[in-house]
Amino acid sequence: MRKSKGMRTAFVREVNYDIWNMVRSFVLRVAMGELVSKFFKVERVYSYIEPPGILGGVKVAGYDSFNNVIVEGKTLFVMLRYGGDLYVLSCIMRDGGFGGDKFMISISAEGEGVDVERLMNDLVFESVENSGYKGKILKLSGRGGKYENVLRMDRVDVFGVSLDDIFLDRGMRDDIEDFIDAVVNLRFGGMKYLFVGEPGTGKTDTIKAVISHCYGRNPEITIFLVDGGSGVDIGALFDYVRVFKPCLVCIDDIDLMVGSRHGGVIFLDELSGALQALDGFVDLDGLYLIATTNDRELVDYAVRRPGRFDLILEFGALDPQFYPRLVIREVGDEKLAEVFRDDGVIDALQGSTGAFIVNLVKYLMRPRFDGLRYDPEFVISVVKKFRGSFGLTSQGKIGFVE
Repeated sequence: MRKSKGMRTAFVREVNYDIWNMVRSFVLRVAMGELVSKFFKVERVYSYIEPPGILGGVKVAGYDSFNNVIVEGKTLFVMLRYGGDLYVLSCIMRDGGFGGDKFMISISAEGEGVDVERLMNDLVFESVENSGYKGKILKLSGRGGKYENVLRMDRVDVFGVSLDDIFLDRGMRDDIEDFIDAVVNLRFGGMKYLFVGEPGTGKTDTIKAVISHCYGRNPEITIFLVDGGSGVDIGALFDYVRVFKPCLVCIDDIDLMVGSRHGGVIFLDELSGALQALDGFVDLDGLYLIATTNDRELVDYAVRRPGRFDLILEFGALDPQFYPRLVIREVGDEKLAEVFRDDGVIDALQGSTGAFIVNLVKYLMRPRFDGLRYDPEFVISVVKKFRGSFGLTSQGKIGFVE
């Protein structure tokens, strides 16, 4: 980009709604004296009023749950000083037609020494640092069509789950603790794990435990939760990672986001974006990622090959040694836990997932089974009943791992 005396230089960036809103809010809070910027000073602020299509004052309507300023009007113009030069910042929302609204930030200036791109970067990162989103647990979901540049960002409370509440063998627990240590202490510039296993094998509870152990121990870390089928574009997700990093990103069912050539379902844009991020071609230093899938074959091999994930952890059937502890965790009944040490009950439950046993215990706690639940033969009969009612005898997929 050429810069010469008397020439106007401009830089325009299309961003996601929340980033656009953060920038707009931060500038307004600096203008109102609520915050002080390290980089710039605001001289004047205008709002575009339509109709009649004129520049006027900014009307503040209040604040949202993230402490963003709510203002009337879709367009904001700001005159600010940066490095001694005068710049014009524009925050514009445009109708993008079929693709949804477009959210644009532009910066322009005149003069030889101006640096509009650097100001853009300083502005975005400082806006994020001062936003109500930084350091929180945030769930991202799509707002409308796949190609709309708008995501929904909702605050999530910390999960009350500890690694002590779930049942992992020593080796897997050590690997999970290594990941937590890397996040909390920002080690290695990032780390990426893929969790693989049938539904009910503990992948989601393990993620909740990781989040519980990480949240608040390093205030720089922002945590993003994404469901693979929620309509979040992977490019938009990485836009957030770039400006919020360091981040812990948890993607449930990543196969619904990127697909697999082997499985015949593939999303080329998302796959390409994922490969670039995992290979480091996209500047995502500070990305700590956990992704899950029920079946590794549903995730394209190009995504899950060695080097793109640091480790793939297999979640399977619950080890029988944990059966009694799971019963105590769920209902606190030591007598019932003893039943789950019975050899016959263990044989009947062989290959079962933790979710299946939780469901079984819940059923056994019905009042009409007050005496029967402590009889191993009765418990075995209930296991057989559950196998039949869920179709486990023929399919062997839901609740039991073959």
